[in-house]
Amino acid sequence: MFKKILIVAVASLLTLQYAQECSAQNETLARMWEQYSRQTASSPKAVPSSKEDAIRKQWEHYIQKALVAESELRPGRTIGTDAAIAGFMEKSDWRYRATSYELYFSSSRELARSIYSLALVSGDIDKSMALERFEKGVRGFHYTMDQLCKWIDAVLHGDLPTQTNEERQFILWLVEDRVVKVVNGKSAPAGIIHHVLGASPGKKRSFVTTLTHERLHVLWDEDPAFADNARKKWDTLTDAEKIDIRKTLTAYAQSNEAQLMEEWTIYQAENMPEAERKQLVGL
Repeated sequence: MFKKILIVAVASLLTLQYAQECSAQNETLARMWEQYSRQTASSPKAVPSSKEDAIRKQWEHYIQKALVAESELRPGRTIGTDAAIAGFMEKSDWRYRATSYELYFSSSRELARSIYSLALVSGDIDKSMALERFEKGVRGFHYTMDQLCKWIDAVLHGDLPTQTNEERQFILWLVEDRVVKVVNGKSAPAGIIHHVLGASPGKKRSFVTTLTHERLHVLWDEDPAFADNARKKWDTLTDAEKIDIRKTLTAYAQSNEAQLMEEWTIYQAENMPEAERKQLVGL
């Protein structure tokens, strides 16, 4: 019995030590990222000075050393104090959950401010859309790892400075949680995550409705049959029908027909019978 108690005590001590080391290293990582990202934002497209280069190297050093827990079945974070949304992290598994990093926001404004420049560089919104309008209209998002890495590289190289503190925090989460890694100033996927998505509640659309929408975007990328069937339906539409569809999707870049087709398909899928929809995305 004494031996068993001793083993448990040692295991608890090691767990506590790991948590303390992880917290300390992640705090250092956060400080380094804050210093580096703010310098990059203040001098976009400038040739990095020796001091900035040193900061970048220190930051990358701490990225490689940062301790993180083993990968979870439900990767992601809950942002805010909404208890119902926080509890949702333990619910609603589906076939792509382990490879999808999901962020659940209590505040739609905080969500929007986390991805504004990412939406711009990805072509999701027109360059004319102001941050203030974006904050009022966005409740969720979905991005592939390729899109995220291109955005992060643009930030790191000073080509696209972050617009908000929330954007800088978002990038730090992606690094801390081993969604992306950064080596020699260039980002890349760090593990099994294929998609990053976020959802928040709104006045007209619930949190669950928005998360359903974003998971359908994952399905579009991962299930060729789902996307192919949608493209065939789109091709049968008349020009007049497509114009009417565009009128319902004014928040999206009108020059990006592929995106408009995808959004139209997903809004249709949201209205499937519940049993059929749950088979697709678990919601």
